[in-house]
Amino acid sequence: MFLIVVLQLLFTLAVTALVYFVPVIRDFLTRHPYISVGSATVYCVMTIVFIIFPKLLENRTVCICFLSAETTLLTLVVATVTCFYELKEISIALGVTVLVFSVLTVASFQIKYDLTRWFGFTIILSLIILSFGILVIVLPFKPLYLAFTILSTIVTCIYILVDVQLICGGKKKYQFSVDDYMLAASTLYCDFISLFIDMLRFFRF
Repeated sequence: MFLIVVLQLLFTLAVTALVYFVPVIRDFLTRHPYISVGSATVYCVMTIVFIIFPKLLENRTVCICFLSAETTLLTLVVATVTCFYELKEISIALGVTVLVFSVLTVASFQIKYDLTRWFGFTIILSLIILSFGILVIVLPFKPLYLAFTILSTIVTCIYILVDVQLICGGKKKYQFSVDDYMLAASTLYCDFISLFIDMLRFFRF
């Protein structure tokens, strides 16, 4: 499962580096930021569909297609977003992301409390973040954007703690089954990308 996540991240890193260091591609994505917005929107819609109809992911072929689409769409988002940052900022954000993600992963294994009980709470948090994000788009004030960035980072950290426990299993209220390894990989990959984008946002202040 972790190998799948690593392969997803390596693909994202390779494509992002290609886009960033090839001026023609970078200029194109800079001039057309709606590609990132469109990719994120398609990913959100796709995710909502599978949340409503989770049994679809029981089909191995559908699950592989979802994993491939997720990786492609989120890679487009990351590649486009990084075009607006300096290399130093991207490197720092990536380093902090790896550090925080690693610490939270280890912490999740060590915490005895069953964090998967928060699963329903994380769905509510997702709706709050979505509503807050729409508000930031409508009212692009810097203090509001900072508050959104901080809240989004905290929520993402909670996601990581909960998702790792869903994966490691044990005597937990909720957990991924052995056959859900692709879905588990998809969850961790999304958490990492979300945290990385959150880290990048802090450079806007």
